Amino acid sequence: MPRNMHFCQSRATSIDLCAHDLALHSQNKSNLRIFAGGEEDLFDDIDVVAVTEPGKKPTPAKFYDPLSEFGPQLIVVHQHLETAFQIITDFPGTPVILHRHGRFERNSAFKRWKYTRKMNRLAGIIWLVKMPAITFAKTSPA
Repeated sequence: MPRNMHFCQSRATSIDLCAHDLALHSQNKSNLRIFAGGEEDLFDDIDVVAVTEPGKKPTPAKFYDPLSEFGPQLIVVHQHLETAFQIITDFPGTPVILHRHGRFERNSAFKRWKYTRKMNRLAGIIWLVKMPAITFAKTSPA
């Protein structure tokens, strides 16, 4: 889960709730684990690992050891592009999918080119909403 998310029962955001519901109802629930920042009341109906102490913000580096121990065959990163890029670098050979809940910021042509180069390393992008996917496809260089 990206920074500024609260994968817990008392402060869950819409992104947290989406990830929780996807995990809870997944056919692969028994092989699935969520890595999130520490909170006092993390969801307890799925396998969740806190990568920080409660109240501390997770950085991409905090995910390395717990992910290494788990040995994932596929990694899905919700929303946060930079975390996805870091995980791709840290886990070469493991497919990384970015799950987007909204549009990318409208940036300069250079930033779009830079992000597109990085995004080409992703195994895929899941778009929760159709319009940002259409806009992304029209405005991003191939």
